[in-house]
Amino acid sequence: MIVPRLIAPPEGAAALHWLVFALSGLGAACSDKGVLELFPQGSGGATTTAATTTAGGSSTSSNGGGGNACALGSHISTSELELPSAAAPSDEWHPITLAARADGSSLLAYRDANEARIRVVLVDEHGVVSDTLFETAALEVHALMAHDDGGGAVVFVREDPDIYFPDPCDAYPCASMELARFDAEGTLTMSATLTDKLTVDQEGALFVYWYEHTARMAYADDSYGVYFRSARTIPQPTGLEPRPGDTLRFVDATGARLERGWDFGCIPSWSVRLEHNGVWAAVCHGDTPNAHRFVVLDGDEQRQLLLLDGVRPSHRALGGLTAQGDDFWLSYLARFGDDVELHLARITSTPEIVIDRVLPEAVDLDFTDDSPVYLYRAYHAKLGDELLLGWKSHEQLVLATADSETGVITHGPFTTDAPIDHFVEFVSFPNGDVGWANAAASGSVTLTRVSPCTE
Repeated sequence: MIVPRLIAPPEGAAALHWLVFALSGLGAACSDKGVLELFPQGSGGATTTAATTTAGGSSTSSNGGGGNACALGSHISTSELELPSAAAPSDEWHPITLAARADGSSLLAYRDANEARIRVVLVDEHGVVSDTLFETAALEVHALMAHDDGGGAVVFVREDPDIYFPDPCDAYPCASMELARFDAEGTLTMSATLTDKLTVDQEGALFVYWYEHTARMAYADDSYGVYFRSARTIPQPTGLEPRPGDTLRFVDATGARLERGWDFGCIPSWSVRLEHNGVWAAVCHGDTPNAHRFVVLDGDEQRQLLLLDGVRPSHRALGGLTAQGDDFWLSYLARFGDDVELHLARITSTPEIVIDRVLPEAVDLDFTDDSPVYLYRAYHAKLGDELLLGWKSHEQLVLATADSETGVITHGPFTTDAPIDHFVEFVSFPNGDVGWANAAASGSVTLTRVSPCTE
């Protein structure tokens, strides 16, 4: 019999997330290594219009808005989108996902506010929604990418009746993580279920439960990598229980699983990132191990690095992960006492940290005092030949650019009114822009783009 620790979900996603961890009783006896050894890897829409406006904001340093430096504010534009239906407001379960297309347009995926359905729409380079390209029944959507053939791929959560068991699925849906590829006409060309098909009362069942949802996706070498937060039914002192963790799954272009990755990694897993630069890099914000775990997957070999080892999970957060030549840039936040630091770390594929720069320009960073809820984030992506960095200060987004070789701030900081939630990431466009999308509780859905600084 499964003995879940069930708590009715409150409105605050992160508060709920921590509460499960706090009650879970995870300790040294349930180590990451032990669990890994126990469970080895195993349509069309009407054309609409949008008004484009320049996002408001202010320079917070002498080079943020004038002189011979880049005036970041003049490079930011925010468009209000008219979608085919109302979008669920952005939160941990319902982020607005964005994917850049080669022609400068984008794909945008959202969960419908009124029905269990996701839609992928086309948005032109001016922020005008032109069509619904793909839609399907789903609870949530978490990752999106565009392919050069005009289609794309999307990762979403769907309730799975095949794994249903009354306790715990009557309290909250037991779901699967799904990958679907579609062509330029929106026709489904491939699908794969990334979780397993054991009913959730059985030992080893792998599924998506209410506390683990986030997914990241990348495509390389004719295969998809999808890193997502998951749940697994494992033995505990009180019996079988679903535990929160994460899964790194690889499938080929036909949807067949590949013998790489892992079924159950960081435990619990608060957040994940995934990137490829000839090798794969997967990063989790873990509780066991109590660190940011950076894993390089090079063929059949896995190499690991721990950052902020021993720093409590609520005192750190992941930012962006981007490729830089044979290396990677990882941004992250760390709190020590009353000070919160924004780090930009250059990490080799060994992996080894060759630069770990604390950015002094990032001041008054938002954090949540002694509460276990951590609603602060960092962001970064490639912006032309530089990096665009973002962080929250006084609940507003602050932007700056950094040299892509050294990580030194080159322009900014600049505080902007452009809305962003805590769960999306910056997205790089082929023309050098960076973008992101947001759905406000008011119903307004916006797309913000930042163009590169050229002097």
